[in-house]
Amino acid sequence: MKKIRIPFMIAIGSILLLSFQIINNKLHLLQSPGAVIEDYEEPDYGLGAGHIDSLLPYPNLKKGERTPFDLWRYGGKGKSSFTTPELPMSWDEWVAFHKKQKPELMADVRTYMNSRYDFNGEVYEGKVMSGGRKPIMKGPIARLPRGISSFEALSAYSADDIKNKDLFPYKPLAHPLQTTAHMLFPDTWNEVHPEHARIDVDHDFPDDYLPEFPPPMFLSNHKELGDVTKGREVTLANYYEIFDGLLTPEQMEGLNELLTPTPTTWFNHTPHRVTLEPSAGVSCFSCHVNGHTNGAIELGPDSRPNLARLRVDTPTMRGNFNAMQLASKRSIRSMDHFAEVEEYFDGDPGM
Repeated sequence: MKKIRIPFMIAIGSILLLSFQIINNKLHLLQSPGAVIEDYEEPDYGLGAGHIDSLLPYPNLKKGERTPFDLWRYGGKGKSSFTTPELPMSWDEWVAFHKKQKPELMADVRTYMNSRYDFNGEVYEGKVMSGGRKPIMKGPIARLPRGISSFEALSAYSADDIKNKDLFPYKPLAHPLQTTAHMLFPDTWNEVHPEHARIDVDHDFPDDYLPEFPPPMFLSNHKELGDVTKGREVTLANYYEIFDGLLTPEQMEGLNELLTPTPTTWFNHTPHRVTLEPSAGVSCFSCHVNGHTNGAIELGPDSRPNLARLRVDTPTMRGNFNAMQLASKRSIRSMDHFAEVEEYFDGDPGM
C-alpha cells in the first residue's frame, strides 16, 4: 500500500505545482521572472554617431556574397549565433559563382585599398627587416582626408573635431569578403603552398608591405646560433632535423602541435570550403610562420554576426617568452597556452 501511495502523492504534488504555475502565471520556467525597468529609456551613452540608432542594420547576406567595405557604418544583432556547415548552393555552382565574382571583387578591392592607402613603394634607405633581405617601407601610408595636408595639420584638430568632421584616417578595415572571411594568406605564401589559395578572394596588401618570407627564427636559449632555420620555412617535415639537440622533448612536442594542420571552417575536406581541392587544413605556423608572421589576416572570433567581427592581422610571436601576454583579448600567457587555444578560428565550439 505504501509503495502505491508514494508515487500517487508525487503525481498529485506535480499536478498541484503545475496548476499553481498556470493559475498564478507569475513563474517563468519554475523560477521568478527577472526585473524589468518600467518606462525604460536608453541614452546613447555618449556614443553619438556610433550608437545603434545612428548605424545601418547589417545586410542579410548569404555565404560568399559581397559585403560593404565600410562595415563600421553598420551595427546590431544577427539572426542567430549559430550556422550550419553547408553551402547556399551546390559545389559546382559555388565554384562557378566565385569564378565570376572574384575578378570583379578584387578589382574593386584594389580601388578601395588605393583610396585608403598610398602604396608608393618608398623605403627607408639602408633599413631592412631582420633577415637582411627585405627593405622596410616608409609610413604612414594612410591617406589623409581632402583638405588636410599632413599628419601635423591633422594633429591641430581636437578629437571632437576629427570625429564630427569625419577626418580620422584609420577607420576599421574590413575583410575583403566578410561573409566567408576566415584566413587569407599572402600571395608569397600561396605560391609555396597552393593548397591555401582561395577561389573566392585574395589578400589585399601588396607584398612589399608584408613581412619577409620565410623570416629568420631566433631562439632565446641559443642566441649564439642566430637564425636557426638557415633561410628555411619550418614545417612538419623538417622541424625535427632543425631543432633536435636544441629544444627539450616537451618543446619538440609543442612545436609538433604548432606545425600540424587542422581542418577549419573553410579549409577542410568537405564541400564547405574555399579551396578548389580538399584541404588538410592549416597549422598555427601557417600564419605565424617560423614563430613570426606572414601577414595573413583573419577575423576576431568573439562576436556575431559575422559582419560584426573585427579584422585582425597575424601578430608576431617573437618576444613572447618575455611578454606578460600575447593577444589583446585572449590573454595568452605562454607558448604552451598558445598551442592549446590557437585553434579557435571562428569561435565555434565544434570544428
